[in-house]
Amino acid sequence: MNGLSGYHTWLAQGFGKEESLYRCLKEQILDGRLKQRDVLPSTREAARALQLSRGTVITAYDRLRAEGLALAQQGGYTLVAYSAEDRAPKEQQAPLPRLSGFGERVLALKRNEGISRDLVKHENNILDLSPQECTGLELSRETWQRWMREAVREFAWQKKRMNPLEADESSLEAAIELHLMRHRGVEAHRSNIRVTRGSQEAIMLLVQALINPGERVLIETPGYAGIRYIVESVGGIPEYYNVQDSNQLEDILSITTAKLMILTPNRQFPTGATMEWQQRSQVLRWAEEQDALIIEDDFDSDFGLGSKRYELLQSMDRSERVLYVGSFSRTIHPTLRLGYMVIPSRLVPIIDAIRGVYHRYEAIPMEERALALFMRSGAYERHLCRIRRIISQRAPLYSERLSQAIGSLMEWKPDHIALHIYAEWKGSPSSYAAFKQLALSHGVSWKDGSIYEHLSCDHKLEPTMPFRPSALFGLAHMNQAEWELGCQRLRLAAQSMSSF
Repeated sequence: MNGLSGYHTWLAQGFGKEESLYRCLKEQILDGRLKQRDVLPSTREAARALQLSRGTVITAYDRLRAEGLALAQQGGYTLVAYSAEDRAPKEQQAPLPRLSGFGERVLALKRNEGISRDLVKHENNILDLSPQECTGLELSRETWQRWMREAVREFAWQKKRMNPLEADESSLEAAIELHLMRHRGVEAHRSNIRVTRGSQEAIMLLVQALINPGERVLIETPGYAGIRYIVESVGGIPEYYNVQDSNQLEDILSITTAKLMILTPNRQFPTGATMEWQQRSQVLRWAEEQDALIIEDDFDSDFGLGSKRYELLQSMDRSERVLYVGSFSRTIHPTLRLGYMVIPSRLVPIIDAIRGVYHRYEAIPMEERALALFMRSGAYERHLCRIRRIISQRAPLYSERLSQAIGSLMEWKPDHIALHIYAEWKGSPSSYAAFKQLALSHGVSWKDGSIYEHLSCDHKLEPTMPFRPSALFGLAHMNQAEWELGCQRLRLAAQSMSSF
């Protein structure tokens, strides 16, 4: 019967009788199989054909009429009132309103980010050795839930919201103060610590406070693309220095007009290198002489295995030039977007003012309370020790297996290994591309390091050392069996490469 043929299909999917009839007719009206002015079966005919009560059919028809899809006529007839041909084309969208300079820059960066990301999706039989956001070493869900419940039990619901300058012993700022003093050698009072939604928000707040459109910011290459996006979003101009060229830093510091530098000296991302003592002194001296500031991003230094453990720039700083930024997203879980900054007192008012624009009446999230309890209990330190122990056990073995597989083609520094291995290709870019395709045909892939390389648009600041093709292999999420299989496939690809 006209319009009723799809009823049993909907009924088989678990919908009720009235709902199935309504959906059946609506679908056919919207896609044009039932056209405008077509007559629907009478309620008696539909009830008899589908073995329904007449009241069920009337209810379904009433819903169609209420939505403007059907129209009741004299004589008990119901007509289709909707024409599929009158639908507005999907591609017709209202034009964007006139955007600010900030809006235009952010929109352009978002579009470019979607193009430039290394987001190749592989088949199920491809073993991906790329570093993963979730490593499997994070805090367990059960453990975090226990601390969240404890935070709820201890929460004083009637207590007045605390001023950050008056943070007490139970606050996350106080827990961070103690942790930094014990484990990082940082003497920071809690009144100079501000908790943020991840380290990226901390850097964004600082850059917004310090950089005007057209001003230059010195950043690392290769490096995390999010730093460049932050600088460009506020209209700043990124300048780059190649962290793999030890001779370039002094030259760039002598000619740059930048008043802000963002770097990861304690475990550089993605190379894993530690900035040498001499370079740290150069950077601090430059900041003092040029009245500049330094953002020390320390998000990836908790699990480095290298023997070089220099003081933090923040600890070496004697003139309040270094703004220290840390994060818990790497150590607890990537979805826990909690970070922090340690800033001098002279910057506290402006940072609090900017934060007040975004979160004027923000209450302290329960996650902050749970993390403070977790840290004060000593469980956070034990958690870090557990991860370091696992990585220290895996890194030598995994590095050895990788070396046996592709050591003739790639090289890396054991001191730079932590949650991932950063390896550089020994040959030409064309041979690297060929090997990558060969490896994929053997069922293994990795993260290409080129996505972290940035070139300055200013010719005088171009890196003096050309980038070599590079790869990132994640250690944390791979068990030994998976790693052995991946290295076996890499070895087969390397053997095929040598036969060319």
